[in-house]
Amino acid sequence: MTNPYRGRPDHCFWRQGVAARAAEGVDPVTAMPFTIAPADAVATAGSCFAQHLSRSLAAQGFRYLVTEEYGGTPGTADEGYGTFPARFGNLYTARQLRQLIDRAYGMFRPRARAWALPGGGFADPFRPRIQAGGFPDLDSL
Repeated sequence: MTNPYRGRPDHCFWRQGVAARAAEGVDPVTAMPFTIAPADAVATAGSCFAQHLSRSLAAQGFRYLVTEEYGGTPGTADEGYGTFPARFGNLYTARQLRQLIDRAYGMFRPRARAWALPGGGFADPFRPRIQAGGFPDLDSL
């Protein structure tokens, strides 16, 4: 078996790339495969870290992508708009993100579009914590 680290540059190793160069100051960035300009649409997904990142990007002048904005639909409230590109809430697994992307692009169609709530109204099965009390009707959802 061949060692996968054989022939790799110094920055791939802690001792050569970081520990031995600590006095010099270490910049772990070696080459950038792409850059993000302030005019590029940037989106985040994840947990609370992604929320902080979205606010920081917007504060620094980047165009933070928001695809779901509050429209003032009767029976709805302005809850959580702009925290993420859409109100999908925190995502904790790669599978959850993949399912969200597949659903957004029409590659996944869930069996249940909505859950009927006991007190009336409807909840989104994939975003049950948005819109406290649910949506008044399926069109609002």
